[in-house]
Amino acid sequence: MFERFAAAARAAVVDAHERARTDHAPELTEDHLLAALLQGPRSAQLLPAVHLDADDAGQILAEVATARRRGGLSTADAEALAGLGIDLDEVLSAVERRLGAGALAPSATPRRRRLRASRGFQQVLGTSVRRARALGDRELRAEHLLLAFTGRRDPIAEALAGRGVTAATLLEALERRRRGAA
Repeated sequence: MFERFAAAARAAVVDAHERARTDHAPELTEDHLLAALLQGPRSAQLLPAVHLDADDAGQILAEVATARRRGGLSTADAEALAGLGIDLDEVLSAVERRLGAGALAPSATPRRRRLRASRGFQQVLGTSVRRARALGDRELRAEHLLLAFTGRRDPIAEALAGRGVTAATLLEALERRRRGAA
């Protein structure tokens, strides 16, 4: 199936794997793939297609990192808690003072010899393949990978939507690419 990946999509998956190894991550996650798409070797092709620049990409990744530090709670979750009088950053600081930095972030498990893909990473790949097929595309592109992140209820989808990257904008980018290739 990897042979059906366009060069930019293949480069993003390879770069995500390398990022996970460099980070000494216990597994390859969708966060690694997002970083590879937004800041990897082929991101200069993808970012303009979805009306982003390098600053936007950095902000998206920073928002996701903040949400991960919060144990996966999104900005909307933090705002909902604030509406109840709970300052999530204050609670997080107290927890980290007591238990250490990153206490609420996903825990690291001992590193395996072979880097395993997380469930989230596998879901993103599977969704991107299904979306590409549903659109009648013979090749999986970086836009399909990014499209798989949209429509979910998680910090990545929220950060992307906050910068205008939605299913609609990605479908438009894919259509522009098809018209340009035709």
